[in-house]
Amino acid sequence: MTTPFVAFTISIFLEIIPKITNHLFKTRKISVITVCTFTFLFISILLFNLFTPIYTKFSRFPGSHLSYYEYEVAVWLRENTKETEVIISDYWTMMLLNPISNKIWLTDRQFMAESLDPEYKHLLENLRKYIFHASDSSEAYEKILALAEEMKNGIDWTEKYYCKHTNVDTNSISFIIVISPRTITWLKTGEIDVEVPQYPRIDTYYLKVFNDTRYFELLTYIPEKIYVFKVKQ
Repeated sequence: MTTPFVAFTISIFLEIIPKITNHLFKTRKISVITVCTFTFLFISILLFNLFTPIYTKFSRFPGSHLSYYEYEVAVWLRENTKETEVIISDYWTMMLLNPISNKIWLTDRQFMAESLDPEYKHLLENLRKYIFHASDSSEAYEKILALAEEMKNGIDWTEKYYCKHTNVDTNSISFIIVISPRTITWLKTGEIDVEVPQYPRIDTYYLKVFNDTRYFELLTYIPEKIYVFKVKQ
């Protein structure tokens, strides 16, 4: 509403200023320089208020929950992995990457993890404690295998419906581990809704459990930003 109002005010002012000027000249109560100065200042103020919102809108990029490196990896996963290779990560990474990479969801679908059913909150906490914080690669691998068995029977109903009508065999489900700075923040703080993209370098401590090539294979990565591991079967 501000911009049309300012434009209307300018048009009215430009219409009446000649009348005011003529009157002032006739009465000789004010000089030409004073009139011009007043007019210039008035129009400058109005133009500033008119163009500031336009400049602000088009000179800044809108905020995004998805970082460039997350998007690149999501596209890579879509083009190079199967739909039944389920992403394991923090909730926001899974929520942002799943639609782009065309993956089956590990949890149900909510905008915020805090809105998930208790069983899925419990699942996220188990991922954090027993897979990402596992004492060694073997322990993490065993937990993932157990999770695979649970998913075959306990996959979310929306995913089950989708798989049924697209002929996706849930018995062939496997897993992909995605670790980014967003994931690290979740692992360190326990905060399940890490909404804002994180840009610090990855703490390599959290990669160690997935470096054992007997259990995991590094599929792709962007140095110090994001790493993707395939769980071997």
